[in-house]
Amino acid sequence: MKTITLTLVISLLNLLGFAQIPTNGIVAYYPFNGNANDESGNGYNGTSSGATLANDRFGNANSAYSFNGVNNYIDLSTNASSFNFQQPATVSFWVKSSVDDVHAIYSVTNNIGDNGTTIVIGNNTTDKLTNEIITISNYSSSTDYYIAGYTTTNRNLLFDNNWHNIICVFDGVSAKIYLDNNLLSITTGWGTNNGQYGNITSPTRAVLGTRYANSSYGVFHNGGLDDILVYNRVLNTTEIATIYNYTGCTTSIPTANDSSACGSGTYTLTATGGTNYLWYNTPIGGTYINIGSTYTTPFLTSTTTYYVANYDGSCESARDTATITINPLPNLSIIDFNTGYCVNSIPVSLSGSPSGGVFSGNGVSGDLFIPASANIGSNSISYSYTNPSTGCSNTINQSVTINNSPSLSISGLNPNFNLNDASVTLYGTPSGGTFVGTGVTGNSFNPSIAGVGSHTVVYIYTDGNGCSNAYCETDDITTSKSEILTKESGINVYPNPNAGTFNVSLSLNKSEKVNIRVLNNLGDVIYTESNRRSKGNYNNPINLSSQPNGIYYIDVEIGEKNYSEIISLIR
Repeated sequence: MKTITLTLVISLLNLLGFAQIPTNGIVAYYPFNGNANDESGNGYNGTSSGATLANDRFGNANSAYSFNGVNNYIDLSTNASSFNFQQPATVSFWVKSSVDDVHAIYSVTNNIGDNGTTIVIGNNTTDKLTNEIITISNYSSSTDYYIAGYTTTNRNLLFDNNWHNIICVFDGVSAKIYLDNNLLSITTGWGTNNGQYGNITSPTRAVLGTRYANSSYGVFHNGGLDDILVYNRVLNTTEIATIYNYTGCTTSIPTANDSSACGSGTYTLTATGGTNYLWYNTPIGGTYINIGSTYTTPFLTSTTTYYVANYDGSCESARDTATITINPLPNLSIIDFNTGYCVNSIPVSLSGSPSGGVFSGNGVSGDLFIPASANIGSNSISYSYTNPSTGCSNTINQSVTINNSPSLSISGLNPNFNLNDASVTLYGTPSGGTFVGTGVTGNSFNPSIAGVGSHTVVYIYTDGNGCSNAYCETDDITTSKSEILTKESGINVYPNPNAGTFNVSLSLNKSEKVNIRVLNNLGDVIYTESNRRSKGNYNNPINLSSQPNGIYYIDVEIGEKNYSEIISLIR
């Protein structure tokens, strides 16, 4: 039968799930709601040995036990002494069977089985009675024993495969048997029916669905059992009628909706449609874990199902399920992104896993990180992604440091030289860089090698963070001025040389000797071209696609003039 799980929190009047059932003097109660636990509050739990859960008389699943008549029983022996109190006593149970053979229902005995109290049903031709359908026996000593029962040829009173209530009362005067709220006449087949119960020497065995005799189990029950009640007092006829007339629980089942959550955590469940709500972590049986229309779970890391019942003060409904599906947060990563860049580094393509998310932060533009747009120093970029199948989002952050380009200067280079001046030593700050330019060898500048004209000396330096810069100074060995490549000078670099291929265009007013060089940041000449050109316009294609990204220096000499430009390769 479906009843409320018993705990001390619920008042004693409602212990058994229907307020009219007597609770005074209760020793054990086995409603078989999914298990063989004692729900009287005394904790005399049983253990099923082969018996299986079945429908009860109201059609509730897993609310009674079925026994095969061969070797099934429920063992209460751990607490055998607790069932060995002396009369008065009352034992009530619901039974169902179609097999008219001897079935032991309830038995408390010693370790041999020759002392004890036993209740059996069915015809046992060797047990002092004839045509009995219910028999009570008690053996305390050689002078205190009896076998008494109800005998009839109308076997359908009990063995019709329907549920029947049997209540046995031990009052210390004369044992009584009630079948379906009817008091039966008792026949004594052996000893004196003195209504004795228990008082067994060294009780060690307490069982349901069998008995222990002659050091072994036997007379196994074939059929169903439910709602075993044991009292240490005599129930009156009104109380017996109350047990028999109970018509089942009609309390409405509450509703608790399933839900989905993103990531581990605690979550709140809500139930509606009831009066008092009891929350469980098992579908049947067990002890409730919370009272109230809401339940806040413990910290959950995986999908978990809870169950909620409605308790109306009389009985407890069946349970509705509430499953919290825990969807994992997306596991994110930012791919191939360094922790540091130079402010003049080329833009970096951003890639996140899983793909399809959004980047944000200083220096972020779409799927590009532009170091020059970020702050010098520490920055943070974020990658956010939402799983389209679960709706769960996550964000990760990665720190990136933007290092400024080194600040450079050149000393030792005069603004004006005579052609026959001696070489000068060049000094770059910070030290350790490379000088490049016409007339430059190592860290020396030789005017006579440079020749008459304006010349640009470039100092290229890379610091410990891998950040490079170039600094230019110009000297005059004639009165002509050094120029930076511009359209006005008649020299142009196009298109944008970032990709590594570009043109140097020249516009000559007369025939001139033209020298074009490209140097890397180490001062190595990686491209050179020298020839005399006639008056006119010229395009000089240059291909640096095989060179790595970085800073390069273009030096163009036209006659006595020198032109320079610094470019960056970004791909």
